[in-house]
Amino acid sequence: MTASNREREHEDVYGKSFALYDREQMTQFTGFFEKRLLANGLDGESLFKGKRCLDAGCGNGRGSLLMLKNGAAHVTALDISQENLRSVDRNLKSFGYSNFECRQTSLEKIAIPDQCFDFVWCNGVLMHTAEPDACLQEIARVLKVGGRSWIYVYGSNGLYWYLINRFRMWFREFDPQRLLDCLQMMSVEVRYIGEYMDDWKVPYLRSYTDLDFSTRLREVGFGDVARLWRGVSYDTSERLMRFPNDRPWLGEGDLRYLLTKTGVAGSADGQPLSSDEHGSKPNFDRLILEKLDAPLTDLEAAIGSNVILAALLASNLQRRLRDMMSEECPLDVASFLNFVRSNCEAAKILTAAGSRGR
Repeated sequence: MTASNREREHEDVYGKSFALYDREQMTQFTGFFEKRLLANGLDGESLFKGKRCLDAGCGNGRGSLLMLKNGAAHVTALDISQENLRSVDRNLKSFGYSNFECRQTSLEKIAIPDQCFDFVWCNGVLMHTAEPDACLQEIARVLKVGGRSWIYVYGSNGLYWYLINRFRMWFREFDPQRLLDCLQMMSVEVRYIGEYMDDWKVPYLRSYTDLDFSTRLREVGFGDVARLWRGVSYDTSERLMRFPNDRPWLGEGDLRYLLTKTGVAGSADGQPLSSDEHGSKPNFDRLILEKLDAPLTDLEAAIGSNVILAALLASNLQRRLRDMMSEECPLDVASFLNFVRSNCEAAKILTAAGSRGR
């Protein structure tokens, strides 16, 4: 792990927010994974029962819990955050499991021999690593030939990531602990605190096109690459299936894959996964730029340097978009734009009131 690797900062972003999850919330989030499996015609026991499994970038252990609940023989949980590993140990033991171990490590170089695991779970991790291509090759290396893997990364473009890119600029200079304190003070639900901290302050946040990512999967040894389109209501891949006319607003959709390793991995051939700031080169639809740029610029001007107001408004907008993307209808972009404008007016009123009070 190089000196310039910022993954150690995950302790502040993930370790502290993931530690807030209680047993009920762990059950809820494992349920989302189970729903995604069922939506894609997959059976958890068929995937995990009796298997030696790796949870690569385990967070607080939600993937580990899913695999153990479905009969995994043993789970090895890896994470760069010591706080996350403490959460994993506590959470899995609270469900009565002992057939697991936790190891602190970056995924760039995993101190485990080749072909040790029957299944590798890596959900929402690679795009947050310093060297995603090295991590992908390591995941493939420790998986047995014939073994299977679930990998999820963010799909590029779309309204959601355009919004997140703007928020990350808002919060670039703000301390993660201060943001976490603000979100807790505003009584934001724990599940959303984790999401917002992830999107706003994680050191590395990238998204990829399906072409870039699936091509690389095949090059490192996954010969059977199946994209999983179905999911829960707010998953952008699910919405692309149900509301294809929303494509300009949804971009690539979530990139979830069920993979089978068919060859020896670790090839240096081909084009590595990009470690640039954005992953695949962003290419937002012109409609997003035309509709959102001016209202968000006005909102940014109204917020100024007020971190509490920025956290309030960013969480408002992100939650509203997530709720709208969970509705059983096409995305109502006009309604969302009106919501942005109303938040901008509220910000102007609040900042004016604050100025008068000084």
